[in-house]
Amino acid sequence: MPLDYYTTDNKVTLHFSKGEIMKFHTTIASLALLSITGIQCANALTTTSAWAVTNAVSGDPHGLWTNGLVLGDTSTNTDEQLKRYSFNTGSLLEYANGTAHLTATASNPSGYTASIDVWFDGYSDTYSTIKTGGGSDTTDWNFYSTVTAGSKITLNSIDYYLGMVNNGTGPVLQIGTGANDKSSVFGASTWLDIYSDAGRSNKLFDTRHWDLNMNLENDPLSGGNSSVPIPAAAWLFGTGFMGLVGMAKRRKLNS
Repeated sequence: MPLDYYTTDNKVTLHFSKGEIMKFHTTIASLALLSITGIQCANALTTTSAWAVTNAVSGDPHGLWTNGLVLGDTSTNTDEQLKRYSFNTGSLLEYANGTAHLTATASNPSGYTASIDVWFDGYSDTYSTIKTGGGSDTTDWNFYSTVTAGSKITLNSIDYYLGMVNNGTGPVLQIGTGANDKSSVFGASTWLDIYSDAGRSNKLFDTRHWDLNMNLENDPLSGGNSSVPIPAAAWLFGTGFMGLVGMAKRRKLNS
């Protein structure tokens, strides 16, 4: 099978045996599979948005509200104040595979610190139930309707496992301008049901839920919003193809 290969000053015609053609096809197929796999892996791991988390300000500034759980000194703070935790550090990452990950710490006035680690799934750009305290224009909003099993908030050495309120029939994680449910700035919020076990069979605090309300800013450590890069496997595909042609050319010229 002849293959024309052009250089800057001449034209070289290459000839392949049947065995070489089979090897060539096998190699190309393998490189194509590697390229597809690389794209899938990149989509699964690539951050499309990275946000630094701060408190959504309304009344007493707070990011986490632990309705039903009061920890701290009630002689110097009210029960309501002790339910309110202000963010110390935190980030919210959105991924190309339709998931989001919130990691943060937040403390209440008595110094109790919550460690927050929540994975969200079920991405959509629309949702039927929204929290409108920051506005009702959902043009730029994203929604995540599921909390992944194992997500939790750890407080006072106790793990509180999380689920979406009423299994996702209430407000879910919403991200966008005014989505913090407190003001018109860019942010996010959600309601969470609380469980004592990772299997989420034992719901705590009766019908009460916990809140997360946060303002979001581009995270300088993560580079802010970023597009999905072309994976290395795609470049490998092209490099491998040119390498095969180059080897065949050298064999022909040396024969």
